[in-house]
Amino acid sequence: MKVILGSAVAIGLRDAFNTAAQRGDFDLMGASLSTFPSSESFAEIVPAQNADDLSLYGQDVTIVQSMRDPIDVSAMQLIFAVKNAKELGARNIIAAVPFMPYNRQDRGFDGRFCSVASKYYAEMLKNAGATQIISSEMHSKASEQFYIDVFGKENVVLLKNSTLFADDLRNTLGDKAVIGAPDGADKPKDAGQRRAADLRRVMKLSETFKIWKAHAEGDDVNATKINKFEGRVKGRDCVIIDDLTDSGGTLVNAATLLKKKGAKSVTCYLSHGVLVGNAAEKLLSTQSTLDGEVAIDRLGIVNSIPSVSEKRAALIKAAATDAALAAKCPNVEERFALIDCGSQYVDAVKKLNLKL
Repeated sequence: MKVILGSAVAIGLRDAFNTAAQRGDFDLMGASLSTFPSSESFAEIVPAQNADDLSLYGQDVTIVQSMRDPIDVSAMQLIFAVKNAKELGARNIIAAVPFMPYNRQDRGFDGRFCSVASKYYAEMLKNAGATQIISSEMHSKASEQFYIDVFGKENVVLLKNSTLFADDLRNTLGDKAVIGAPDGADKPKDAGQRRAADLRRVMKLSETFKIWKAHAEGDDVNATKINKFEGRVKGRDCVIIDDLTDSGGTLVNAATLLKKKGAKSVTCYLSHGVLVGNAAEKLLSTQSTLDGEVAIDRLGIVNSIPSVSEKRAALIKAAATDAALAAKCPNVEERFALIDCGSQYVDAVKKLNLKL
């Protein structure tokens, strides 16, 4: 099995695959996924020692590439890399994509979205030459189904992060917590509710809270409001689990509500930290509506997107020299945890490779 590490791979993932290669599990192959000065994307597979190393004829290849800003660039680089490997004769091509792009474009949205880009991108990967897919915590059942329909169920590995979160949770709060999602209580098949149920199952816990959320009026598709709540959270450690956040608004609103209901602490787990603009600061900051207390006591984000570690480091550095920021976002280094998925992906690639 040849493995190519793309341009958008978190340090933890890169280290895990490098370690596996040193053990002899994979052969790493050089590649350059980047952009020209004109901003056009390109993908180049690089021979390690000689021209013979460039031949992929009859080989099984895994291309590991997540997404980073701008996502369209990372997405196209993956398409080009897959196509390049196919034209070089690769037999099977596994696209290992920790954060699959366009997942939220899984249907029309109040007449404002006309592109179902989640489906389109699955088709693009298939047409480029990908034969198998590995990814984590897609946004919805609809997005997952697009990939299953395009590649076949046996060729799609959809990893869940409940075990990763459970390991972290046991080390911080122990085995007693109330676990729920920040919204979706009105949708029995909601993916967020399913993720919360998965974590409760792994933790062998049953208590939950339920939040009903509606999109606020206006042009901002991220603007939401909470209109109903159920659950006993007073004096309890609460855990919110979600697949991703852009601005952080939904999580802050949910955490603030839990604190107002008397929650002792609130931990938030995310599979994908898109974190647009100052979202990390927003998630970790004190709230005026809570008399200057933080809404989120601890934030754990899987390193599916490489920029998460960069934004964490930048916030820690800024808070170290800015007293006002440090007061607004106290103890960032302790409260902002990175959860590594490197071993999870190495194991998934190895297992799928055995089936080829």
